[in-house]
Amino acid sequence: MTVSEPDPTPVDPFMTTHALPPASPAAAYPAYPPAEPSYPYAEPSSPAAPAPASAPVEAALPVAPAPPLPIVARVGEISVSSTTIYTPTGEMPLRGSQWVVTDQWQAHSKIPTWAILLCILTFFCIPIFNFLFLLAKETYYTGMVVVSVTSAGRHYVARIPVNSQVQVATLQSQVNYIRSLAAL
Repeated sequence: MTVSEPDPTPVDPFMTTHALPPASPAAAYPAYPPAEPSYPYAEPSSPAAPAPASAPVEAALPVAPAPPLPIVARVGEISVSSTTIYTPTGEMPLRGSQWVVTDQWQAHSKIPTWAILLCILTFFCIPIFNFLFLLAKETYYTGMVVVSVTSAGRHYVARIPVNSQVQVATLQSQVNYIRSLAAL
């Protein structure tokens, strides 16, 4: 008996030793047609001739945007230039815009702090008349002014809090100025 040398290649127990003959994909899976490429395939050909130049091509210079127009009026978060209305949701043309102002403020009255202090301090000096200080009333205003603008099929509403009638009058005069610009 002769002793043979061991085979130097490692044996993998999960490998099969059967060699498969080379076959085409169609032969391996006869029920499925061969796969076609999904992109149009063009055979390489000679390079295409350059297109005739009709006009010399100039180097494109970067175009700087036009400087923004100055803001002529501001009502809450709405800004107005001479041609455009700027809102947080976008821009609208000023020409032909319609503006509506609605006052929704309320007047409240309360006893002022100075009257309460004088009532307490004069309690022992003038026991009955000190309560007359509590008849003093102070009026203060709270609420908002709603400014709505409609232009080119778009609509925007701004709610502006106000504390006095002066602020309401100021907002109304600003909107009147903008209305005069829109009519031009």
